[in-house]
Amino acid sequence: MKKDNYISVPLSSLPYKGAYLIKDKHTGIIKDDNGIKVFSISCTHLGCVLNVENDKFICPCHGSIFDLSGNVLKGPALKPLKQLEYKIEKENIIVYI
Repeated sequence: MKKDNYISVPLSSLPYKGAYLIKDKHTGIIKDDNGIKVFSISCTHLGCVLNVENDKFICPCHGSIFDLSGNVLKGPALKPLKQLEYKIEKENIIVYI
C-alpha cells in the first residue's frame, strides 16, 4: 500500500471517548477504552457519508446503522465499515486514506 495519501490530526483534537469525523475525507476516528480505531465513513450500501448520533454511525440516505466498531446494526448495508490503517507519530495520528 502506498503511504503518500494521508491525513494528520493532532491527538489533542480527539475527544476523551467517542467519534471525531473528518467528513471531507470520509474518515472517522473512534477513541474508547480499547484505544483508537479508524474507519471510512462511507456507507457500505451506496457510499453516502455517515453521521454520528448516540454512539452510532447513521446513514442519512437509506438509514443503515453501524456501531462504533464498524459493524452493521441495521441495513440495507450488509458489510461492515472499512477499517483504515494509521500510526501515532509524536503528537499526531496519521491516517492512510
